Amino acid sequence: MMNFRYNFVYAFLLVAVVLFTTCCQAPRNNPLDPENPANSYQYLSGEVKSVSIPYPPIPDVLVYWPEYSLSTVTDQTGNFSMELIDAGPGWLHFTKAEYYSDSTYVLWQNTSELHFDVFLNAHPVLEDCEAYSIIENRYPSFQTERMQINVELSDIDNDIDSVFLNIDILDQIHLLAYNTSSKRYERTFSIYELDISSIEQLTGHPLSLSIKDIFEN
Repeated sequence: MMNFRYNFVYAFLLVAVVLFTTCCQAPRNNPLDPENPANSYQYLSGEVKSVSIPYPPIPDVLVYWPEYSLSTVTDQTGNFSMELIDAGPGWLHFTKAEYYSDSTYVLWQNTSELHFDVFLNAHPVLEDCEAYSIIENRYPSFQTERMQINVELSDIDNDIDSVFLNIDILDQIHLLAYNTSSKRYERTFSIYELDISSIEQLTGHPLSLSIKDIFEN
């Protein structure tokens, strides 16, 4: 009697193991099952860095895909990742207040995983700006007038190419020169160069700066 029970229990356990093994090896047809080789999951990852050598990572960059209303931010190492389901091609955007925005086009091309290295260029920062007039009186009654512009800028990428002064009221744009001693962009203008009769004509009118970097931003 005991031998019969033992054989019965052994046979039952053997059948259970076979059934369990068969169930575990059942095909994974669910398109949302991560272990289904034909699943609809897609994975985007990447690293956002500065354009300046040695290309340090940029944290807290907003990475968003407007077509799918998806967004994330880069971590302290500049890395990001996104999981999508059955997404098509589209533009992935990268923005941070201190940098020029950028974007990259996502094209899957029969793959479900893509990785991007993205490089952002920092905005230059205006640290100081001086604009003042210089009037010289010479004997007996000769007077000259000049305008002096001194501009101090900082740029963590160190890629400033040109700085221009815009005088809107005169519809003029003038290139400033970089002074290696003062580390400023400077220029002295005579009234003849500005084609005006007196510096007073500029009083109360705005001046603006245009800054171009080596990437033509």
